[in-house]
Amino acid sequence: MKKLAVFVEGLTEQEFVVRLLRELLGDDRIIIWMLRLNGGQMESVRQPPLWEGLPHFAWVVNCQGEGSVASAIRDRYHSLVAAEFGTIVGLRDVYPLDHADIPGLLADMNFGLPADPIRAEIVLAILEIEAWFIAEHSHFQKVHPSLTPERIARGVRSGFNPETNDVEMIPHPARLLGEIYALEGGAYRKGEHAARAVVSRLDYASLYADVAPRYPRSLGKLVAVLDRFATPED
Repeated sequence: MKKLAVFVEGLTEQEFVVRLLRELLGDDRIIIWMLRLNGGQMESVRQPPLWEGLPHFAWVVNCQGEGSVASAIRDRYHSLVAAEFGTIVGLRDVYPLDHADIPGLLADMNFGLPADPIRAEIVLAILEIEAWFIAEHSHFQKVHPSLTPERIARGVRSGFNPETNDVEMIPHPARLLGEIYALEGGAYRKGEHAARAVVSRLDYASLYADVAPRYPRSLGKLVAVLDRFATPED
């Protein structure tokens, strides 16, 4: 059994990674435990029965704060290696920091992370994970048929067109996502219900084949790591 541990900053990231893993591998090939950090302790959120014979097993841990992702990995690295987790990933937003802060943020997150026998991968959503949702613009028409890229560009204050503009340049992607939904009376707020709703609408084939190659240092890097985990061992 191949084992993966993904440490994320919040609920939205957790729900997205869980859905991405299920879409990539299928429910008949992976067991996923959802956990959260609470006062430094890991507690279960959703934990299905451990079925024998499935080839992949994953922890997806909500660290409940962007500043906790790297420290959570450092604190548990050796126990994860001892438990035969072969892939360890940390995922967090850059926001409220900006592009100029990315090199320092990566350096801080990688500082003190052991690299032997496993190098923990650090993935940044630039500037927020909601940028990936905006890039997968076909999902907007599942919210309302009129939310085409052209309608969005005409309606939002920035004139942003999700089909042609660079989502990594959006200053506050979560706010823009809410503005887009509001064009037809919808809303987007951080939280479990909103996270599940948006991740259920996304086209994961498009995210994988179209969006990830356009953003290789963020979603592309995450997809590459998960691809390696999903590939059967010789």
